[in-house]
Amino acid sequence: MIKRISLLYKKDGMSMEAFKRHWREVHAPIASRMPNLRQYVQQDVVSELGLLGKGMNDAELPDGIAELTYDDEATSKESLASHEGRIAVADLKNFCGAVTTFVVHVRNIM
Repeated sequence: MIKRISLLYKKDGMSMEAFKRHWREVHAPIASRMPNLRQYVQQDVVSELGLLGKGMNDAELPDGIAELTYDDEATSKESLASHEGRIAVADLKNFCGAVTTFVVHVRNIM
């Protein structure tokens, strides 16, 4: 299994309420139509624990974290390159000022 985990930062000047509304009500239905997507999870960032030191200050925290789950990396790339994937990526600029995405292999422990 593969996941794309994205840290989302709202556009400058956009309220948190407007960011969350667009992400949930506009972007989620668009992203959910991407082919071969197994799971799509949206997470609101509450705080950062700084377990091994100082950690991030509030200004550095992402406003949300999205997880998109696929069977494998090839399927993930095909989904992103699809018509629906291109629409989802294009919509990001409507509510995000920056997005950092990691592609990870999932190893379930429990």
